[in-house]
Amino acid sequence: MIKGIDSSYFNVKNCCYVGMFLQFLAAVFSVGYHNPDEHWQLLEFAAYKLGFAPLSDMPWEVAAKSRQAILPFFAFCLGKIMLFFDIYNPFRLIFLLRLCSGMLAYSSMMLLVFRFKNEFPTEKSFKIVVFLANFLWFIPYIHTRFQSENWTGIFLTFAVYFLYPTFKNEKQSFVKLFLVGFLLGVAFIIRIQSGLAIFGLGLWLFFYSRINFISYLSLAVGFCLMCSFGVLIDYWFYGSWVFTPYTYFDLQVLQSMSSSWGIYPWWHYFYIFVIQVVPPESLVLLCLLLFSILSFPKHVFSWIIFFFLIGHSYISYKEIRYLYPLVSFFVIICALGLSHFRFQTFISKINYKVFSVILILLLFQNTIFLIVTTLKPSNEIVNVQKFLYESAEKKPVVVFVNGNDSPFLWGTMKYNFYSHPNISVLNIENASQILNTNQANTTYYFAEKYVFLSENFKSDKIGGLVFNTIPIWLIGFLEPEFGRFMK
Repeated sequence: MIKGIDSSYFNVKNCCYVGMFLQFLAAVFSVGYHNPDEHWQLLEFAAYKLGFAPLSDMPWEVAAKSRQAILPFFAFCLGKIMLFFDIYNPFRLIFLLRLCSGMLAYSSMMLLVFRFKNEFPTEKSFKIVVFLANFLWFIPYIHTRFQSENWTGIFLTFAVYFLYPTFKNEKQSFVKLFLVGFLLGVAFIIRIQSGLAIFGLGLWLFFYSRINFISYLSLAVGFCLMCSFGVLIDYWFYGSWVFTPYTYFDLQVLQSMSSSWGIYPWWHYFYIFVIQVVPPESLVLLCLLLFSILSFPKHVFSWIIFFFLIGHSYISYKEIRYLYPLVSFFVIICALGLSHFRFQTFISKINYKVFSVILILLLFQNTIFLIVTTLKPSNEIVNVQKFLYESAEKKPVVVFVNGNDSPFLWGTMKYNFYSHPNISVLNIENASQILNTNQANTTYYFAEKYVFLSENFKSDKIGGLVFNTIPIWLIGFLEPEFGRFMK
């Protein structure tokens, strides 16, 4: 295998324990959303059905009936259970959703890794894929996201896991293939773009497998049944019959609404992968992916990845998160590329010292980013909202804000999911106006990432800083205008 790597001290079981612990840490610390869609089209949808948000505050997708409601339905059900047992708290709810996301995504990926174990020529090469699956820096962070891109990837991965015997031309029962079709249907109604990966999988089955008409029928019945269930869930949410995969496709593709957010060339995914996964590691991973697909052109993962990328490259608007469903397939195909004889021949020609330096550099970069992304909040404002929510549970809270700089606003959109009925937000022109107010309730002044206590204030100063999302010693450097409140 790769020279310079001694795998004799590498224990697969212990590695998986550490990987699970990293997923738990990410669920604890990765608070907030990675992308606004993760909040506004899932959590706010759930808040609306739970009765915590008015219809007038919903994003435009509700009126357009263009978003699948299955994930908001899951959050709604979990929220209802918490309300029944009188333990509801939005921050407990979203933690459970992150934890569930992380553990499901991790489990699906590791099951797939072990399912394909026999494709790796040596035990050492298999340990490489286990290492990558557990310690690539972006994986725990992606897995812990309660968002459609991650969850559609979870069900795609489970479907491929159960379909594995078919890849080896082994006969499977109607029930098992029905289950695979059902899982593919779940992936599709969560995010219709998964249809591109399903299309690639279907073409591979057509050209390289020996399944018969009955097997295809089993897959189709499971898939269609799940899509029908998705229609029922959408009816529950929207109050009328609608097939959201079509309405979404019509708006985003046929009417080119996604183009209004940006138009990028077909190769833009390669560019943002290199930039956002961060060089030099991103360059190595991209080259390894391309090498692996070219080296294994008949592999089912090559077909899934290829058609998924081709389809997304056609769509004008592009974001790196749209590639999240491919994470499990990406890891395994790259590890297979590492074990390929051409790659081994290439590595053997590199000077040992040069190779060691490169490997140490990559491991160091990966370790630093793994620690940061696992422990860093995705969005600091949620910690502010949590502080105010917990204060409001004890006593009514008044939050003074300047203009639209409110902890419960994102542009014109309201954070109803994280709000508490005991919280009132009052607009003032500047912080000094608080000195002339007389509030019987707990009062705070909010300024971006900081919450200042406005009780027991002295002369010309607001009370002390009671909450901030960055270390206190950095405030004077990053936000000097707030330094006077710390004196």
